Amino acid sequence: MKLRPGPAGRTPEVAGHRPWSKIRHKRDELLPGEREEDDARELVEAGTELAGALSGGAVGTIGGPLGIVAGAATGVLVQRAARAVVRRLSHRERERVGAALIFIDEDSARREERGERVRNDGFFDDRGRVRPEAEDLLEAVLRQAAVTCQERKLPFLARLYSAVKYGAAVGGDDALYLLGLAGALTFREFQALAVYAHRVEHEQELLEAWFERKAGQVDPIPSVLLELDDLYERRLLGVSSGGQIVEGGLTWDSIGPGSSHEFSTLRLARAGEQLVRLAGLDEIGEDDRRAWLALLEGPVLPPHYS
Repeated sequence: MKLRPGPAGRTPEVAGHRPWSKIRHKRDELLPGEREEDDARELVEAGTELAGALSGGAVGTIGGPLGIVAGAATGVLVQRAARAVVRRLSHRERERVGAALIFIDEDSARREERGERVRNDGFFDDRGRVRPEAEDLLEAVLRQAAVTCQERKLPFLARLYSAVKYGAAVGGDDALYLLGLAGALTFREFQALAVYAHRVEHEQELLEAWFERKAGQVDPIPSVLLELDDLYERRLLGVSSGGQIVEGGLTWDSIGPGSSHEFSTLRLARAGEQLVRLAGLDEIGEDDRRAWLALLEGPVLPPHYS
């Protein structure tokens, strides 16, 4: 199969062949390398509809699946990672993995349009007999995508990979740790981190939620408070004390669960800032942020409630 560069040399296209959507192979006729590409292509095709639903409209990968799974070294990584995760996936899990590949491709395209360049610090290089850090991370992202039941998390899990792909300041081990954290969080916790990424904008609402709670006027949703505690215990949130952001339990001012501190005094801790930046959680929309704030306030209690 002969490939020629697409626009700006970025996207390979098949020379002298029909469009990618009409290319079909009999699997037993494919060589091992071609099977890897076929696995990845099928995942992308399976995930197209889900990716469109999650992004609020139709999605178009530059050059179709070949634009993601073929070409340069990153295309080879996609093929290898797809091979590693494709076995024993349910139909819905394959759709999630395909959607994640599409989101990675779309975010990569946006970064290139902004002038960002793929890192060249050895992140994509084999380490002797050990595969590249990039391949470790990509497989981890795709596995996390496959098993997440809250599919609204998919664009943000995918973006974590593309952010690291273009950002040499983040090591592979750091990225894997943050991905593990992101996988363990609920989408509501993503919303909470987004609120604190826009804390100045929501400061009045956070103050009102705290004082109404202390006055017994509202009854916050218990699970929302527990999720706030969880973010604090994971040191994604800290508390403002003496002009500094202190992680939970490190000083007298920070002792206690996160929900025991005035909501407006909570801040993104260093790990929280990094996760928000890499996963793009600050781009969670205002409606979703205010929906979380409404849960934090909880329903208004009747005057003589006891």
